[in-house]
Amino acid sequence: MRFLLLTLILSNLIVSPSFAKYIDDKNKAYANLTSIYTKLINDGYEMHSPYCGCALYSFNNHLYFDNKNCTYEILNHRQRGKRLELAHIVPPSLYAKDLPCKNKCREENNKTFIKRDIDLHNIFPFLGELTSIRLSYKFVEKLKVQGLHIKYGNCVFDIDKVHKEIVPPDISRGIIARAYLYMNQTYKLNIKSSEIDLFTKWDKIHKVTKEECARNKAIYDVQGNYNDFISRKCSYFK
Repeated sequence: MRFLLLTLILSNLIVSPSFAKYIDDKNKAYANLTSIYTKLINDGYEMHSPYCGCALYSFNNHLYFDNKNCTYEILNHRQRGKRLELAHIVPPSLYAKDLPCKNKCREENNKTFIKRDIDLHNIFPFLGELTSIRLSYKFVEKLKVQGLHIKYGNCVFDIDKVHKEIVPPDISRGIIARAYLYMNQTYKLNIKSSEIDLFTKWDKIHKVTKEECARNKAIYDVQGNYNDFISRKCSYFK
């Protein structure tokens, strides 16, 4: 069974004059990313959603996933479990932390925040139910205390809601690591050294795929910059 990607999900966003440019920019970014995935799939690349590795499909310029072609099974949120949502790996709360607007950056239409928020290297098509459990929790390799062991079929997460930490599936760790390393380098986010060490470790263990290289090049063609943590390992830079 294939499920549709809702390309323009703007969570908790109220349309008003002060939001106009932000909404316009974000809608364009989401539309660009959907077009990138559609073209790559049509060119023969096997594109996947992070976390559970579900294969993506394109039909009439829309993206779909096949839940029979991955380890994921819907657990609680049946409606969100049937759809893909474009969302960030590095959460907005982290890349707004050093800005004076903090959690009001969208309302204030902060230009620095908007640039970070629409950076395509940090936006991916996720299974909707999984974005609802990740929230803005910090990625870790092991929980400090006994947490929740949540199984979406064979796609498993360990979550500590007290310390707001989450252990992601192995299949997603390389993509997560390279998004964090890129955002930290590009926007000087001053992510803790212990986290950078972890992401550097994951980057080395979980190798860049040809699909990541193709996505990276396609984003460069639209946005004008590479994620160097990907491109340095791709054939077009060798």
